Amino acid sequence: MITPQQVKDLAYLNGQASALANKPSLSKSEQRQWDLLLTQIAAVKSGASLEELMVEQTNDAAKRSGLPTVRKDNSLTPERREIAEGFLALLKSGREVEYRDQGVGTSVLSGEPGGVLQGNLGSFVPTGFWYQIKAAMKAADPLLNEDVVTLVTSPKGGPFVAPYYSDIENTATIVGEGSDQSGNETDLYKPAAAVLNAFSFRSPLWRVSLESVQDVQSIGGVLPLFEQFCADRTARGVGKYLVTGSGSGQPLGIVTALQALGINPIVAAGSSANTGGSETGANSIGSIDIAKLVFAVDEKYRRSPKIAFICNDNTRQYLATIVTKSGLPLLNWYGGDAYMLGYPVLTSPSMPSIGNGNYPIVFGDWSYFMVRNVTSGQRVQIFKEAPGLLDKGEIGMRFYDRWDCGLLYNDTAAPSPFSFLVTHS
Repeated sequence: MITPQQVKDLAYLNGQASALANKPSLSKSEQRQWDLLLTQIAAVKSGASLEELMVEQTNDAAKRSGLPTVRKDNSLTPERREIAEGFLALLKSGREVEYRDQGVGTSVLSGEPGGVLQGNLGSFVPTGFWYQIKAAMKAADPLLNEDVVTLVTSPKGGPFVAPYYSDIENTATIVGEGSDQSGNETDLYKPAAAVLNAFSFRSPLWRVSLESVQDVQSIGGVLPLFEQFCADRTARGVGKYLVTGSGSGQPLGIVTALQALGINPIVAAGSSANTGGSETGANSIGSIDIAKLVFAVDEKYRRSPKIAFICNDNTRQYLATIVTKSGLPLLNWYGGDAYMLGYPVLTSPSMPSIGNGNYPIVFGDWSYFMVRNVTSGQRVQIFKEAPGLLDKGEIGMRFYDRWDCGLLYNDTAAPSPFSFLVTHS
């Protein structure tokens, strides 16, 4: 539901856009202004306010110039208060019948034990709201990030073909001036293509009471919040298939794809050479293993801006304890980012841990791993008449999305853009 302030903001932005649209041609600065207006209109329609957008724009310009940023006004506008109160009502009631339907005269924000608000609140104490909702967080796989992989979006869900080729086997040769050039023609050694489909994913059903929805006039502010936490659910759900998916009725994950191609993994020797202990290749990883893993990938791939290790956080924690014979750490940190031998180490919760027969680390050029997202498959569906909902006075919301992935390499005679490690006795 659009708020009165959003109506005013849209009227102002549309007026600015109309003035530019009526010009026969636009200068470069006017074209930039036009692009900004379209972005701002879309943001306001999604629930943002023009005031917030202007503050963000000012802060971006200030950061580029090294100037102090402007502090946002954290006080609640009437629209923000309505959204905050509405969301609080949804949290308090959830799937339960509201307390007001069982009794009369009890303050909604009494702060009684067991409620959302706890403490020594009186029934008539004014309560403040912070309009931003903070949520618990958990890392998701990095393979949904366009800065890590080759991420493509498509409006339709039909098969998507990504062509590639291998021509490492063909090289230039010396010829004499008078030699016959006929018969020396050759085509690309191995043209190929990856076909990406669109597997559907959905979130669990979120149930809320009809009373809550009827009370929340700002339901337009709750839906974007629902989309936000469902997008996080989707990232954590899709990620494991991009890593270890079997390819049968689901995406073919990177680890499974490398195994299916018959690429020989690096067999871990273990960290005993580093620690002087009794660790083996079945239960540990050493600096020699990491060096072999890196140099199993051709130098051409190693110069890619998307070259990186991926492993889970337990593996990364173990690697952080390893030091070389010179006493230098195997894992180096720059702020919150980890590096080994100068290459980034990304956290992937879906990667297996160190253990006999597991594949705990993949290293390679992730631009050769394509991830597809079908934008038309993204939607929030509201259920009103499904069994067990309306008869209990509830409605349900569910988030849908569509994903697939593919490895852009299949010539095992040519250097692979990836290598992977197996911990084995």
